[in-house]
Amino acid sequence: MPILTNPRPEFHLLNTSNNQEKMSPNYEISKIAETPELIRNVLHLIKQETNLGVQEINVFLENGKLVLTGFCRSFYTKQRAQAAVLKIIDDIDVVNRIYVA
Repeated sequence: MPILTNPRPEFHLLNTSNNQEKMSPNYEISKIAETPELIRNVLHLIKQETNLGVQEINVFLENGKLVLTGFCRSFYTKQRAQAAVLKIIDDIDVVNRIYVA
């Protein structure tokens, strides 16, 4: 586990939309170009599944992988966030960088 010099790294919310749209489980990787919709859906699902338990959440694509960042109070919440994303994303790797603080 990396040692952080700043226990609460600065994260910026990319998208705060409360859009109720749902993605199909067969989301095709060719649709990564629709990044704003993907991020909007992932953020909504994480907020819903963790009862807003992840603070300063940030979701972005990096090298073809979906990266989750932010912080929460328990490992359980971190895992719930990842499990929520994996419900709708099955063909894109998910990197969970949410810190438990």
